[in-house]
Amino acid sequence: MGSPPSAHKRRRTVGGHLLLLLWKSFLLRKKQWILTLFEILLPTALFSVILFLRLLPDSNFIPVNVNQTTVSPVLNEYSLLRNVCNGLVIGNTCQFVPDDIKKRVHMFYAPNVSFAADTAEYLATRLGWPPEALVAVNTLEEMDSLVEQTYYSTNANASASVVVGLHFKDLPEDQSLPNALNYSLRMPGLWATAAQYPFFQLPGPGNSPDKYVNNGFALLQSWIDRLYISKLTGNMSYMDGYKLEIESYPYPPYTDDSGMSQIYGTLLPSYMILAFVLLSPSLIKNIVHEKETGVRVRCLSNNVE
Repeated sequence: MGSPPSAHKRRRTVGGHLLLLLWKSFLLRKKQWILTLFEILLPTALFSVILFLRLLPDSNFIPVNVNQTTVSPVLNEYSLLRNVCNGLVIGNTCQFVPDDIKKRVHMFYAPNVSFAADTAEYLATRLGWPPEALVAVNTLEEMDSLVEQTYYSTNANASASVVVGLHFKDLPEDQSLPNALNYSLRMPGLWATAAQYPFFQLPGPGNSPDKYVNNGFALLQSWIDRLYISKLTGNMSYMDGYKLEIESYPYPPYTDDSGMSQIYGTLLPSYMILAFVLLSPSLIKNIVHEKETGVRVRCLSNNVE
């Protein structure tokens, strides 16, 4: 059973319009063959460059298949503290930190209440930082501003500094312990917490987990959480009787091509759109010009092709 005549006629009309547009484009392209050649060669050249980079003998963009699961070693709390300690680790505490290092460490905490101050002092003691490294502020915005200013101002020279920001949320006004621990931890230059995932992700185990583990972020989190549990339960064994062991999550087999596949997935659709967009303006310009001047109608009326 066939389609209704109106639907068949409508499809034929749409098909006729498409064929007419293609024929019109072909006629205009014949008149402007240099522009047409440029519009064809430009996308071809872009794709050829991408293909050439991937086919070079010593190119880093040649796909390499990693057929085994990447497993990271298990690190204990002593190893984590040793990575960030600039002195000697004695009894799970960093000691004998040089004086020049003590001048380049800063910790801003908020709000200025007893629980936040006790936590900051405990962290500074475990890290071997002097009491003058601690600065109390009132709000998260003030802390973020001071952390950023201090980090960029003190790291402008060769002597890099370590800046930590710690802000506790929803602390009781009566100086008692909170029912739930909610805090923000800042360590600029060591571990970025502004985004949950990097903007441009590459296949394979990245270096971000190593920064999280080896630069002290995970260690400070563990100390803060265990100190809160100890204060809440009145049992200080959570600080000394339990030790942190951490391991990056295993990464399954993957193909490493230095991000070229991600570049293809991001730029290839854009290149395709640009390749066709370049064809449209000149075609539309010529059609509008013919409609406005009526030159095509005059040519047909005079039997001129």
